[in-house]
Amino acid sequence: MAMTTLSKPGASVPPIFIRRFRFSQRWSRHIGSLLRRAASLIFFLCLWQFLSTIKFNFFINFYFVPAPTEVYSAFVSFIGSSPWIHFQSSIARVIGGFFAGSVLGIVLGLLIGSSHLVEEVLATPLELLRPIPAVAWIPMAILMFPDSEIGMFYITFVGAFYPILVSTQKAVESSLSDLLMIRVAVLRSFLLPVIQGYNFTIFTPRDQCWSCYWDGKCMVLLGNC
Repeated sequence: MAMTTLSKPGASVPPIFIRRFRFSQRWSRHIGSLLRRAASLIFFLCLWQFLSTIKFNFFINFYFVPAPTEVYSAFVSFIGSSPWIHFQSSIARVIGGFFAGSVLGIVLGLLIGSSHLVEEVLATPLELLRPIPAVAWIPMAILMFPDSEIGMFYITFVGAFYPILVSTQKAVESSLSDLLMIRVAVLRSFLLPVIQGYNFTIFTPRDQCWSCYWDGKCMVLLGNC
């Protein structure tokens, strides 16, 4: 009995069939992963809705936690009430605090990294305050700044200041340890590019600055209590 080419032992499968088979396998795995993720999200939302509806209160208190349906209604109401005003205000605060923290961090980093005297005077108190997280500054900001806007600006400023200060200082110190030249020439030809390389991997201070802004928003809520 005659056998087809594909049924003969050792016959090669056309490449197009292999590509289609691999594509279908990848696509089925991708669809399966999406379905499992969607199912887990739906289960989480249903559980949240159930616990908030029955006001669950055993070790974890859901009495004051709004249900997902209430959150969605509040979100729709917020979108319908000119939300861009709030977005612009928040972005302006974050950019202002980030810019002020960046400028002061770069200036002090240059001074501390290039002058041993300035390092002796300023580095110790700054290093003493640097490990304090931004959340811990919220009570102090409430006490120091009567205006909540200035307090939020300060918390955002702290989030950007220390990462840029440390990166600038380390960049200057590592540069001056290898080069013996006039400081003006170093600043023009070498330090600025190095500092730019350190500081414009700037995602960490930027993200931390944005996170600190929301800490400042919590400060407003605490101050109004």
